[in-house]
Amino acid sequence: MDPLVFSTETRLLPGSFPSPIPLPADAPRTPENRGHASSPNDFTASSFNRRQPLFGKMRSESPPSPTVQKSPQLVHEKLRSRLNKVTLPKGCKGFVYIFRNPKDKLLKIGSSETPYERGQKIKSKCGIQIEVVHTSAWLEDYGRAESLAHGDLWDLCRPFTCVPCSHRHREWHEVDDELATKTVDRWVKFVKEEKPYDSGGSLKGLWKFLFSERQQVVPWVAAGDVAGNVAGNEKRRENIALMLESPSVKERAEYAWFVISRHPIWALLWEFPWQVSTVIAWLIMFLIARNSVVFLILAIYVGLVWFSMSFHFKRGLKLKGLGRR
Repeated sequence: MDPLVFSTETRLLPGSFPSPIPLPADAPRTPENRGHASSPNDFTASSFNRRQPLFGKMRSESPPSPTVQKSPQLVHEKLRSRLNKVTLPKGCKGFVYIFRNPKDKLLKIGSSETPYERGQKIKSKCGIQIEVVHTSAWLEDYGRAESLAHGDLWDLCRPFTCVPCSHRHREWHEVDDELATKTVDRWVKFVKEEKPYDSGGSLKGLWKFLFSERQQVVPWVAAGDVAGNVAGNEKRRENIALMLESPSVKERAEYAWFVISRHPIWALLWEFPWQVSTVIAWLIMFLIARNSVVFLILAIYVGLVWFSMSFHFKRGLKLKGLGRR
């Protein structure tokens, strides 16, 4: 795979979690097991309401657990997809916030122009007595920073279905305050200070180049580290912090040379060496002599070169057309 081409593959977050007492699909219904789902897909809201209180009322006290552990490589693919996603800024500034649910200690990472009002809405809509853990600096493209933080902590995401609002929340994470704050601040700083995206919402060429070059020294994921383990993802996060450092003068110079050396003008010069060299020679003579005769000769040569190149391109297009028949 071309290291400069970031994957646009989208991976969905985990689906429903198994019921507390899963039963085989063909298990008979009895008074003892009535009310429990026969499979995760049959786990209805009514049975969920009876069996699991939410945040002390309609959801169990224990935090949700992922159905499968996510390997460092899988989490990296999710994050890389989000890094490469073309997203236009909302045109206003906002914050990335971290809220805590004191019942099960899960942390919600979200973004809003008004975090306080957002917290009040969560409290009234979902019945959660939230605590504010952290609020980021004010920035544009705050939604992008939130999305990247989610991708970085995807291995710690604990989605669940909220009965009061009938939504499946995917912003809650089983993570300590320090790691959550460090992750949010890292991506907020990257988006706010480095400005890695252009006006169209695409990742700039400089950062594509930097990611490609830096991963040869500090890989996103350690070679052979495909197991879904905590240590592997912690090491991946350490490497990401190094990947997001500001480019040095040397790296900027290397990128400038990378762009210049691959400019299509060089292919044009190689294709028409004598035409281009003649025009350059007469241009130099005109800059030295600065008289109308030399300028006239220069203009004639420019016209002849233009005619020669146009004829060449038209002939090439005709030959390509004949070759397709």
